[in-house]
Amino acid sequence: GVDLTAVSYNDGGALIQDVLAGRVTMTFVSVVNALPRIRDGAVRGLGVSSANRIAAAPEIPTIAEQGVPGFVAVAWLGLMAPAGTPPALIARINADAVAALRAPDLQPRMAELGMEPVGSPPAQLGADIAAYRASAAALIEAAGIKVE
Repeated sequence: GVDLTAVSYNDGGALIQDVLAGRVTMTFVSVVNALPRIRDGAVRGLGVSSANRIAAAPEIPTIAEQGVPGFVAVAWLGLMAPAGTPPALIARINADAVAALRAPDLQPRMAELGMEPVGSPPAQLGADIAAYRASAAALIEAAGIKVE
């Protein structure tokens, strides 16, 4: 029941600045961009779009908790390699990336930024991408969204 106008931004930092300046009323933005401004009191976190509250800001409820059951919209980063990259090399890159994500000196910094690294195997990332595409396609179809 909320009437919103979508405005595309290429930069979350610029978007936060426009919220602070009053040019944009509200936004969905990554926790990495929002948390510093939430912590300094410049903006108010209304809800997180993840399935669970985030450890870096447990006081902010999920959108699902606030009456939109099943609402999940998360930003994620994935490490990609060109098609045809040998499986052994993919496995090694994945193992090294997961080890880096688990590094004791990196964990506190990522948590402070609101990031919760997963470090999944390549097959899981592929399955996650496929599930996201199917979910997005269903949403686009249900909403009647057309390319202009």
